[in-house]
Amino acid sequence: MNYLELQTAVLGRRFPPASELTNVKRWIGTAYQDVWDADDWDFKKVSFENLAVSGATVALPGNVAEVTGLYDNFGGKLERYSQEDFERFYSGNFAVSGSVSASPPPAYMVLAGSIKLSNSASGTYLLSYNRRVSHKLAAGTITLGLMVLDTSVPFWDDHHGLLVARAQAIGLQEINDPTYSGPQQEYERQLVRMKQDQITKQPAYQWASESW
Repeated sequence: MNYLELQTAVLGRRFPPASELTNVKRWIGTAYQDVWDADDWDFKKVSFENLAVSGATVALPGNVAEVTGLYDNFGGKLERYSQEDFERFYSGNFAVSGSVSASPPPAYMVLAGSIKLSNSASGTYLLSYNRRVSHKLAAGTITLGLMVLDTSVPFWDDHHGLLVARAQAIGLQEINDPTYSGPQQEYERQLVRMKQDQITKQPAYQWASESW
């Protein structure tokens, strides 16, 4: 379902289109964020995206919500430290302006939308992360933020109907209509089905069985 179809479905016979369309868009936006935050969805995960490094501080792309891994240009995984530990262990190791370390930095922290390396370096690193809330345009282009254009579609490929149920529940609660529990329960049922369909449950490491 695209954004316009979602709006029409939420309006249904419960809300007058002329007066509630602005509210419906807001309800859909809230529902979309609720679904996005409901679990550690596979579609939020990005692995091994190139990250150009030049210096000791690297600005993160705007669509990064949480860094889950950083790998140097030799394939080694860097250790992530908290701000407190990073400052305690590496406060004296930042490169002087203009100098470049001959070896890859062994650690980093994430602070204020940037990665701070334990020493200056350059090269193409690999970044893994969870993305911020995003949607897709009709042509499939990934766009940061909530849907705006009528032809936009949710980021995930199926289970769009749960947005309708959740948005209706939000709208009915807003006008103190006690029947909101019906669409809310439908949303929760659909959310369970979506989790069963979307979330990978196989172990992180699989080993080939030995034959004797």
